[in-house]
Amino acid sequence: MPTEQFVKIHKSYLVPIAKIDRIEGNEVHIGNEKLPLSRNLRAEVLERIEGKLVKR
Repeated sequence: MPTEQFVKIHKSYLVPIAKIDRIEGNEVHIGNEKLPLSRNLRAEVLERIEGKLVKR
């Protein structure tokens, strides 16, 4: 898997950055699914997502 296209959001979840619709609180929304977002990984996830949004 290309690591630049995926981000770890929780110890049990690795998701494709392009599929993330939004983040609300400590949840990542992908389609109709709500996945937990680890407090420890939140800053890294937001940084990775913002980096991808800027590059588009």
